[in-house]
Amino acid sequence: MTSPGEQPGSATPSADRFVALFAAAPFGIALTDRQGIIAEANQALGRFLGVDPAELRGKPFVEILTGDGDAAMIRGLIADPDNPPPTGRTVPAVMEHATDGPMHAELTVIALPGDDPKQRYPAVVVRDTSELHLLQEMLRHQNVHDPLTGLPNADSFRGKVEAAMVDRTHPQLALIVFDLDGFRLINDGLGPEVGNRMLSRVADKLREIFPAEAVIGRMIGDRFGVLLRGSFTGQALTRQAEEVLKELAEPLYLDGNGIALSASVGIVVRSTGGSADDLLRAAEITVHRAKSAGRAQWMMFDAEQDRRERHLAKRGAVLGGALETGEFEFRYQPTVRPDGSGELVLIQAELVWNHPDDGV
Repeated sequence: MTSPGEQPGSATPSADRFVALFAAAPFGIALTDRQGIIAEANQALGRFLGVDPAELRGKPFVEILTGDGDAAMIRGLIADPDNPPPTGRTVPAVMEHATDGPMHAELTVIALPGDDPKQRYPAVVVRDTSELHLLQEMLRHQNVHDPLTGLPNADSFRGKVEAAMVDRTHPQLALIVFDLDGFRLINDGLGPEVGNRMLSRVADKLREIFPAEAVIGRMIGDRFGVLLRGSFTGQALTRQAEEVLKELAEPLYLDGNGIALSASVGIVVRSTGGSADDLLRAAEITVHRAKSAGRAQWMMFDAEQDRRERHLAKRGAVLGGALETGEFEFRYQPTVRPDGSGELVLIQAELVWNHPDDGV
């Protein structure tokens, strides 16, 4: 093989084979010196970058990369191709196409023998991974987005809530949950295709009304969540909720049918640094309270009401065990005639729960 800077010749059959491989290879190849200056580039590399290969001669290889981190790694591999780092000879990189912008590639630096048996020369093999990268991005997007509305799906939305709770950049978070009222009637009566169009309409309305920095997600089924970061007043949040309800109430005409929607809305405001589970639970409870109050209602989270209801729910959950362990007892209160005869008139029986934590 000839040294970089010399035109490949035909001194030996092996050199001829290398020249043929270099020219016909479907992947890009750049021959460089130890300083990373390109001596030769094949046609495949020129096509990948949208340039004549001759234009690459004399250029530092790192100039056709777009990332500083990529450049540092490649520079190190080229300087000592016989001793690659533990991470290996192959690194992902982004290269600049002459007209199409950034292109994803996988670069492998190898050491080739030259005319001097004691001297080996770097060569960079470039494999186009743009389509693979695009496919990976598509799969990643599908994995975290709802295919119908394009919004973050339930898992992705929850992850964004968790991330926002630990981010102290903003003092508060507001979570607004919209649960559509009677949506099953639309699906059952007009068919799932109409239902899907209505869900897409809800997503579009939420995008229109809330600011671009809001995180909007499809939590599950006909339930949507909006996560806001900043500092809030209840009045501003309820005004936005009412605007959404007003927009949804405007009929959408499909196949001659005017279809309007309503939603029950739960609104929770919390300081950052708390628990995402608590925030999501509070929103779930609040939207259920709003739905119980009637259609097209919004409700703010009430911490005191929540405390009372949780206390009652806890009592109900342990009731069966309390019966088994004998925590209940009857207490009797007799009533006698006031005339001094001592005649028993009635006995009042009271069932008492001797709760181990809360007492009687």
